Amino acid sequence: IETRNDATLDFDRRYERLDPIVRDIFDFSAWARFTADAHWQRFDEDERAAYTEAVARLIVAGYAARNNPSNGKFYKVDGVSNDGPGQKIVHAEMVTTTGETRAMAYRLYRSQKGWKIFNVVYETANGAHSDAHSLRNYVSAFLNRNPLTDLIRDLDRKAEDQKDGCGQPKDQVR
Repeated sequence: IETRNDATLDFDRRYERLDPIVRDIFDFSAWARFTADAHWQRFDEDERAAYTEAVARLIVAGYAARNNPSNGKFYKVDGVSNDGPGQKIVHAEMVTTTGETRAMAYRLYRSQKGWKIFNVVYETANGAHSDAHSLRNYVSAFLNRNPLTDLIRDLDRKAEDQKDGCGQPKDQVR
């Protein structure tokens, strides 16, 4: 909250402050395995680590861009529900300066290190949108045409593009 409300922080400072928090609540290893899909089996240990870190940088950059007090958006939690054994959904809303809302759902599972986010789903004009599934589709199509090193560079470029503060890269992963 402190980072969210501090208008003096630029993108890099918000990123720096949010990085350990986002890394603590997201399971980037699970995101990396899921989004790489069948390609994950072909990665060696170093490639898996590099890809996982690129996914982490992209997600942290998204939070640093969206948690910008100048964009006028705020988030509120509407409740928590059970989603099967060891899983929960945190229901939330993003509210814009015009009062428009977007329903969001953070999907969590209980790990040995506590509750971890494994997907974020939100409502769009076209229905529900899953961040993990969208990234998976993008990664699969990219890796069918390009090597992993190019994908990592592309994800890093997308993370860097989020510095404009709007929260969406110029050419979206979605």
